[in-house]
Amino acid sequence: MDGAFDVHSHSGGAGIVVFSPAQVEALAGRVACRLVLDQGLGPVRLESDSLLLVQAMHSIQDSSIQLRVVYEDVLALFSQLPGSTFSHLYQEGNTAAHSLARWALCNRSCNVVFTSTPPFIEEIISRECT
Repeated sequence: MDGAFDVHSHSGGAGIVVFSPAQVEALAGRVACRLVLDQGLGPVRLESDSLLLVQAMHSIQDSSIQLRVVYEDVLALFSQLPGSTFSHLYQEGNTAAHSLARWALCNRSCNVVFTSTPPFIEEIISRECT
């Protein structure tokens, strides 16, 4: 990871290289908790198809040393969401979130915030609810 700062424009950027799916899932957990806190939402039910991440929320001591720092961040953020739950579900039950993550990967967009549900997500949710 690295950061760059332009003193003339007073702006900066950061770059992160992620080497494993477990790292991406852990970072997604941190982003989710941060988003919920920043938006003042809660209590919420967070669900992940990453069993490693969900297990780490119950026992960080047993988690990978390489991911422990991120897991600790997720747990610290999650602890600020009283009444919220963090649970595991299989990938088949996580289709909407997975599709949104794939969309972000393909579009390489940064900091996109939807003010309404994107049509491709509405279709998935509609199929899952019928």
